[in-house]
Amino acid sequence: MAANSPNIGITNAAMAGVFATQARGLLKPITGATYTLNSGDHGKYLRTTAAVGVVLNVPADTPNFSFPPGGETTIEAGGAGGTVITPAAGVTINGASVVLAQHEVVHLRKVAPNTYTAY
Repeated sequence: MAANSPNIGITNAAMAGVFATQARGLLKPITGATYTLNSGDHGKYLRTTAAVGVVLNVPADTPNFSFPPGGETTIEAGGAGGTVITPAAGVTINGASVVLAQHEVVHLRKVAPNTYTAY
């Protein structure tokens, strides 16, 4: 295979990076009544689908969990019961409401250790 895509001058490595970025944003359905963010949720679009209210927990930074600075996830309350985003002890979420009615969406961006901005 050629190092560059024909006629447009984009390298195969650059295209692989584009596809990897798109894959990070794939929809991840959350079906239970509770969910705790994990490192694999960075860059994902999380959509809760339970008919009852969903509690989505944001854990404190640990060796097993940490979004990178600027890391972000998008959360949609898809189910009829809505979604409440709950920070763990020591975690701060500033900005937009973290109580979502059905079909409301919020972006959660890490701006400092254990600190997020919701918008």
